Amino acid sequence: AARRPWPTRGGLTRCWSYRRAPYNFTYLTRMPTSKPRERWADEACFEVNRERMHVPLRAYESRAAVLGRRLCDELPAGPWLLALTPARWSFSLASKPADAPSVSGPGGFEAAGWGDLQVPCSWEVAGVGSKPVYLNERYPFKLDPPRVPTDERNEVGSYQVSFTLPARWIGRRSYLVLDGLGSAATVWIDGAEVGYSQDSRLPAEFEVTKLVSAEGMSASEHILSVQVVRYSDGSYLEDQDQWWLSGIQRHCFLYSKPARLAIRDFAVSTTVPPSGATADFSLDVALAGSIVDAAATDTAAAAKAFSESGLAVRASLHGPFRLGRQQDLEAPLPACSEAWAATLAPPTLAEDVDVARLSAVGRPAPGADDADPHHALLDDDAHGLMSLRGCPARARGGATLEAPALWSAEEPNLYSLVVELVAPGSGGEDVLDVETCLVGLRSVSIEGGLLRVNGAPLTIKGVNRHEHTAEGGKAVSWESMLLDATMLKAYNFNAVRTAHYPNTDAWYEICAAVGLYVVDEANLETHGFSSWGDEGYLSKQPSWRHAYLSRMTRMVRRDKNS
Repeated sequence: AARRPWPTRGGLTRCWSYRRAPYNFTYLTRMPTSKPRERWADEACFEVNRERMHVPLRAYESRAAVLGRRLCDELPAGPWLLALTPARWSFSLASKPADAPSVSGPGGFEAAGWGDLQVPCSWEVAGVGSKPVYLNERYPFKLDPPRVPTDERNEVGSYQVSFTLPARWIGRRSYLVLDGLGSAATVWIDGAEVGYSQDSRLPAEFEVTKLVSAEGMSASEHILSVQVVRYSDGSYLEDQDQWWLSGIQRHCFLYSKPARLAIRDFAVSTTVPPSGATADFSLDVALAGSIVDAAATDTAAAAKAFSESGLAVRASLHGPFRLGRQQDLEAPLPACSEAWAATLAPPTLAEDVDVARLSAVGRPAPGADDADPHHALLDDDAHGLMSLRGCPARARGGATLEAPALWSAEEPNLYSLVVELVAPGSGGEDVLDVETCLVGLRSVSIEGGLLRVNGAPLTIKGVNRHEHTAEGGKAVSWESMLLDATMLKAYNFNAVRTAHYPNTDAWYEICAAVGLYVVDEANLETHGFSSWGDEGYLSKQPSWRHAYLSRMTRMVRRDKNS
């Protein structure tokens, strides 16, 4: 006697509901209402003003800063990055959504008399509010998608902190990143709403230029306010075997990019032929800025601006090196020779750009099917996810490397990739923007029914790993991650599954360094619907399609170089 609902967007909703104990049937009727749903109880609304997902960016000042970085510095010090965590923020917990405070003017919340809370941290393990809840397959609330409790079971945490941007940021583009918010959050700066985000295990990023660093503004103190709802419609997609914990659970920071043109994403691809004597390396860099903005209305003008700008994208690989020991991981990257360097093809307007959709990145174009300002602009083509197809300007290049040091779990040889945007200056070149990632030269394939790495058959000896500590809940320190990884290697494991959601990006660097294969898992599980007799019930509901695809595509876009 499984539950068989027939939900509608309006009008009468009926369902038969079966409860395990006591054993009885209940006929439920919900009459229509004109009151709009809260966005944290609306499966069609999972983001507002959120930036398109990309690889982790840290806005380095120079190549030297990249090559001298330490992996343990999750938020490296530099002129173009402002860390807001770890720190204690003002905090107030409401027992239910109706009791949550409202933002009142430029000062944000009226926070007088509030306490404070360490950020990042799950508020339950900090001794605030309800006790932590552990469940395997059941949900911690009654199934009634997309609705969630509005009573004392659904606490709301309100956070507030002040920050002051450096004067050098004025006239540049500023971005706010909140790496992990559980389960749904609204963000304000100086009382103005910045945006809204669901998906507890991937970053929420917003451009905040107009609020903090627009041309003509002065450097001043700003108030960041964040309100996190414990349970949302997104919680229906996060029913993993785990402790249900809430709050700001990963780092928060701002970073600054040049307004005219900047590196916004890049994709690395490596292939190794059967001989292993060479390795093919290719790089695709996506650029964004005021030069590109013109492409939305005048592609010819944009192409002319590119050709006359004198800007260039340089890339280089440095290595090989290994970081297997703990002291190596905590020290600056070893000095290495340059294995490859090139100036990539000049930025050009990508041939496959859908210009009509450029002005709505992260949202569908007007008139699109299922058009809704809260839906993500999704690309169902996996090739598009990996190759940056749809980005307005790109620079591309690559090479065949001779006698490469290949990466595997047994021999985790690495290279540092440095991507630089440069412009001609009076004394030579001016470096405008720098980004980086670790690169392991490898090929992964399935041949003859066997999974192979660099042509050799692979036997997976792996474990599942949750992000969890007794002290921070879902907020896991770099030191704790390193301990997990080195312990796995010490006991001869070679693989780890990010059960059951994307991990913080530092985990992937640690795995690359010590030599662990990673099975990356999207933050999608609806195990608890087995009580309805159909664990995949939500997967069959068209109204949930965009929420599903957003979680999968955003994971691929962030982790494509890992």
